[in-house]
Amino acid sequence: MLTIKPSKVRLEVLNGSGTYDAAGSAADALTARGFDVTGTGNATNFNYTGTVIEYAAISDKAAVNTLKEQIPGAVIRQDSTLTPGTIKLIIGSDFGGLTPEPSTSASPSVSATTSPIMSASPTAAPSTGASASPTASPASSGISGLAQANGGITGDASCSSDSPAFSGPLSP
Repeated sequence: MLTIKPSKVRLEVLNGSGTYDAAGSAADALTARGFDVTGTGNATNFNYTGTVIEYAAISDKAAVNTLKEQIPGAVIRQDSTLTPGTIKLIIGSDFGGLTPEPSTSASPSVSATTSPIMSASPTAAPSTGASASPTASPASSGISGLAQANGGITGDASCSSDSPAFSGPLSP
């Protein structure tokens, strides 16, 4: 499916549901994701039960596809009365918001101040400081090699003899 950068997608967002600020809220969310929202307003009526993406020409299809990825369940409809390059998003009563943004990190990072056991163990107690302790041992949780593989500190490391773990820009 051909798509383009959200910043290249110019659209107008219209309220077709009658729900207070439906167009404004959707426009704000799309703008936050980089879309070029040129305006908001009301649709010709408030009888839209489904959310609709209207476009003028086939040349707008990449922009429409990019927008469609953000709006689950939206119906795409070509409207030859629109000017090419014009995309209208009509918010219907079914609109439940944009699709969740994908996670920006593919794998967890481990820093010298974060215990790999604490961050990788789903049964670990939340870390509020140095006195927090995990509820699962490294061996029982299957992550005993994580600290060694990533150069982290294991639960049985002696903090007084593991000076590299505490060196950094704030060290004397």
